[in-house]
Amino acid sequence: MKKGSSFVETNFVETLTPQYTPGAPSSAMQTLEDKVAALQAQQEMENLRGEIQDLNEKLETLRVKRAQDKEKLKEGEKMKLQVEQLLEFKSRIMESQAQLQRELQKAKAEAREAVENRDRHMDDTQELTENVEMLTLDKEMAEEKAETLQLELDQAKERIEELTLDLEILKTEMSGAVTPTDGVANSLQVRQLEQQNSRLRETLVKMRDLSAHDKHELQRVQKDLETKKGELADMARAKDKLAAQVGQLEQTISDLQEQVDAALGAEEMVETLTDRNLNLEEKVAELLETVADLEAINDMNDQLQENARELELELREELDMANSKIREVMREREASNEVIVDQDATIKKFRELVQKQQEQNMDLRHALEKETNKPIGTPSEIIDFKKMFTETKAHSKAIDMELRRLEVAQANHHVAYLTQYMPDNFMSRGGDHDAVLVLLLVARMISKAEIVIGGIRDKYPVPENIDRSAVLKTHAIDQYAFSARLLQLLYSMQALLHQYQYVLGTCSVEVFLRLGTLYPEMASHERNLDFYVDLLRKDQLDENVSLESLEKTVSYFSTVYPSHLLSEKMDQTTYLCDTSRVLTSGADAANTCASVVLALLHPQHEDCEVAVMCRDIVTAGKEINAAVKRIRRRMPQDGSVGPLSYPEDVQETLTSTTNYMNNAARALRHLTRNLLQQTSLLADAEGGVNGEKLKELTHQATDLIYGGEDLGPDSIKLSVQRTLSELTRITSALEKGEYDFDGTVEERTIPPVTLRAQALKNEMKDTEHLKYKLESREQDLKELKLAVKAKNEELSEMTVRRDLAEKKLSTATRDADLTIEKLQRKLDDTLMMLRRKEKEYDETMDHLQSDIESLETEKGELREKLKALNKKTLYDALSKSSPLTGVVSPSSPTTPSAGGVPPSVPGGGMVRDSPMLLQQITDLKTALHHATASVHNNTAQRMHSQLASLRPIKVQKLSTMVGEEKRDVSKEDVDMEDKRSTDHINQLMRQATSLQKEVNALMTGVTVVDLSKRKPASFPATTTGDPAHHIISHNNKLNTLRTRIASLQDEITRALALNTPGGSVSTAFSAFPSPQLTKVLGEQELVQVGRVRVPGEMSSNQEPVQVVLQRDHLMNLHLRLLK
Repeated sequence: MKKGSSFVETNFVETLTPQYTPGAPSSAMQTLEDKVAALQAQQEMENLRGEIQDLNEKLETLRVKRAQDKEKLKEGEKMKLQVEQLLEFKSRIMESQAQLQRELQKAKAEAREAVENRDRHMDDTQELTENVEMLTLDKEMAEEKAETLQLELDQAKERIEELTLDLEILKTEMSGAVTPTDGVANSLQVRQLEQQNSRLRETLVKMRDLSAHDKHELQRVQKDLETKKGELADMARAKDKLAAQVGQLEQTISDLQEQVDAALGAEEMVETLTDRNLNLEEKVAELLETVADLEAINDMNDQLQENARELELELREELDMANSKIREVMREREASNEVIVDQDATIKKFRELVQKQQEQNMDLRHALEKETNKPIGTPSEIIDFKKMFTETKAHSKAIDMELRRLEVAQANHHVAYLTQYMPDNFMSRGGDHDAVLVLLLVARMISKAEIVIGGIRDKYPVPENIDRSAVLKTHAIDQYAFSARLLQLLYSMQALLHQYQYVLGTCSVEVFLRLGTLYPEMASHERNLDFYVDLLRKDQLDENVSLESLEKTVSYFSTVYPSHLLSEKMDQTTYLCDTSRVLTSGADAANTCASVVLALLHPQHEDCEVAVMCRDIVTAGKEINAAVKRIRRRMPQDGSVGPLSYPEDVQETLTSTTNYMNNAARALRHLTRNLLQQTSLLADAEGGVNGEKLKELTHQATDLIYGGEDLGPDSIKLSVQRTLSELTRITSALEKGEYDFDGTVEERTIPPVTLRAQALKNEMKDTEHLKYKLESREQDLKELKLAVKAKNEELSEMTVRRDLAEKKLSTATRDADLTIEKLQRKLDDTLMMLRRKEKEYDETMDHLQSDIESLETEKGELREKLKALNKKTLYDALSKSSPLTGVVSPSSPTTPSAGGVPPSVPGGGMVRDSPMLLQQITDLKTALHHATASVHNNTAQRMHSQLASLRPIKVQKLSTMVGEEKRDVSKEDVDMEDKRSTDHINQLMRQATSLQKEVNALMTGVTVVDLSKRKPASFPATTTGDPAHHIISHNNKLNTLRTRIASLQDEITRALALNTPGGSVSTAFSAFPSPQLTKVLGEQELVQVGRVRVPGEMSSNQEPVQVVLQRDHLMNLHLRLLK
């Protein structure tokens, strides 16, 4: 049985309760609001961009017009001079006009003849083209018809073979001993078969004639087609000559037309230029005024552009921060979903396993009981130490995973808290934060690529041999070729990323920040690598996966490096090592593809050009691997003298060799795929592909990869040979020691991250220093302002006093009258308000008093109605198996009914509470429900952890002497046991009686919380009078009673099982009730033991009253009836 995942995990049985805080906004709503705000901001940005673009277009239009006006002014001055010159040349032009007219007539005639010849030639060419197309169509139709006839011929042959077999079978049947009737029947069948054979033979002859006729027609059509192709080539050459002549004549006609137009339009040009000059002088004045206005508009537009640019940068920063938050939330949600799915699958597996084991255990017990006719106890458990060790290991691994997850979460929180202390420019787009993210991204992508490399190496091993059967019948060869190509791309990407990592540790701060601006693009390419990591994790990374996205990623990093980091120094030792790995994987991919091509080639075409190329590639690949091994042996190991050092031309050579090997591997990969498809389409797959078809497929692959530099199969061969020659040269130089360490000790550079961090710290220190200076200056300015303000106040006060003294006599009487009127109005308003407040206070007190009285009345009614409850409800509740339904029924007045509906009382009437009380009760119920759920969840988790920490139970084997000891029990021990059981039963009866009294007291002693003493907007000193406290204490009492009743029922059931013959099953730990007794005790239907009729009138409407009696009550009833 394959084990998917261990079920020994922490938080095994976990109730997933939503962590919801009442009153707090939901994260989904907050995210939606953020998205809406981002969309609005983006829409405003688009509108502002549109306005800025319109203003820019208007400004550019005006600038162009100004430039055109300046040019027109210059042209006007030139035209004045030209007018004078044109008047002089007018007479000369008129003389040459007549001569040009004659030449023009002659040229028109020649052109007309040339056009007629061209049209005639084009018609002939068109007719020939149509004839060729018709012949091509006829050829295709003939080929299709021949194929159809060939298929029909094959079917007829198969039918003839079947009929021949049937005839042979009939002959064998007829050769045996048969009855006369059977002989007649067989002779009739033979005649029918002979007639069918004759018809089929005639059909076969006709098919053969038709096939011969079609072949003859096809040969004739092919000959006609070759003849027409020759004629078409001749016509094409003639057409090219005539087209050249027509072009020359058209050029001559255009030159003559220009001369004629210049001669005819000279006089008109002079008049037109004069009018234009006058108009331009008027427009110049208008344009000068427009220029002044546009300059003002341009200044305003620059300000608007500046503001829009700042707003755009702010909105971009906000949008990037919102997108990063959304990505983090999505990543956390995916991780949570994965954990939940894993836990659900684990729980399901555990439950299925437990159920299966229980069913097997029960089946084995029943089978053993049937065989031995004796009750079988629980067998002792066999300790599986291997399983224990596995579970312990899985448990420790789960705990380690929980700790790692906690450490990761704490680290993320730590980083988030630290980033909150950083300034805004640190988190801005293209700033220090993006540069740090690029530094982390490069290292992360190197690690992810190494993960994929390790997984792909283990998944697809090297095939032992490559032959036709292995290629066509299995996928191992194709998978290894795919893995080699994938490794080549991953090694190429690692080589580039190692150089990025080295440059990021040694470059300047400016280059470091410039690379930070490329973080969004690099992050998108990291997602391409994550796609392959995810496929590897799901075990779906096979030869059917496309490598285009990975090729784009490698192309991107190889393009960015020379454009941004060309002047930076490289880690030459690492680059040489990475290049050797790239060339090894590329050589493996090329060798595999070339071997596949040789395996699928037809045996008769093994000496073709492509086959020779493939053999050369295999040989060169082996030599490349040998050269790489020599390079690795010469690479400096740990503890060596120093790194390698070689000139830049060698570095460029290594880059070119990787490009050559990449092109060769890609071309061979395309060739292999096309060849496999062609092989699957062949009718005779065992024969293989011929040399011509293979050459055509090779040309297609090289055209796709090499493009304009394509040389056919020689392109692939030259790429591999160049790689081998350059690599051999570098290997020879390396073995001679030309690239060894020369002893030059490089100055240790400080990483740009450290420099930037120090600069940022210094800036913060300078900012603090300036802050202190500004605060001292601001304090001085405040003191000066206060002094100036005090002087101004003194001056204004003296001025006001002077004015008041001047106006005091004139305004004293008027002010006094106005003051008296205002005070009188205020007094009247105050008295009216006081009367209104007193009236509202009296109404409120009356209303509260009426509420208190109604509550008291309701309290009395409830108390009276609860006392009138029938004892039948209590006895029914106690007789039921569930203790919860016996203590509090759904209609009990002590339990608040759901949904705010007032509880009903069986005695009659409905009790209606005030809306305020119902709302308080509902809120308290909700709070109590949440608190109870939280307490239960915590208790379950604590018990689960305690159970997980306990040691495994060691079950001892039952002694064989237990039965013998029981047989030797004396009579005195039996009497003592009976007395002990009687005392235990009496004690249980006393406990049941006391519990019944407590339940009655709880149901009849309903209390209503007095709300009359509470005042609005005031809080009591204690919570004992709070309705929530009352409900909590009441629920605590209910829970206590439930627990006691449940334990009492368990004790009663156990006592009944012990005192009932055959009612208990003894085990190693305790005695349990037998299934029969459990079934009897679980029955809900009442047993009728008697019927008592009372004299009186019997009406059909009266329903019988069922009386539930205990054992002692039933005995008393018997005694009374007997008397």
